[in-house]
Amino acid sequence: MAKMILSDREIGLIKGLIQHRAMNDQKVLAIFSFQDRNFNHREIGAIRKGAKSRYVGIAAATVPEVDALLYQYSKLAALAEQLGFYPTTHTEAQVRKAVEIFKTAVLVYNNNILFSRSETFIVLSIIA
Repeated sequence: MAKMILSDREIGLIKGLIQHRAMNDQKVLAIFSFQDRNFNHREIGAIRKGAKSRYVGIAAATVPEVDALLYQYSKLAALAEQLGFYPTTHTEAQVRKAVEIFKTAVLVYNNNILFSRSETFIVLSIIA
């Protein structure tokens, strides 16, 4: 396996997560690591401590950049949940389904093309 090298942008984002969100090394590693790209948490620690001269010269990402990264990551986490990567109980699955049905009820109610939207909203709300 070839040696994995982090880009300057990734190092800046890692520094931003550490500074602005006070994330520990394990949480930061979870964001930047996946099946084909695995690296050790010691690298995150080296970035945190500035152990390598390359890491010292790279500025931390700004708060809006960190927020944008976390927003995009939340989309990925939601997709992983939909694909079944998280073990859930029967009750959790039913709650998730009820939330989706209620979201549909709100969408129907806000749709001004439909004539019977109030009735549909009520029925879907009761089902949820």
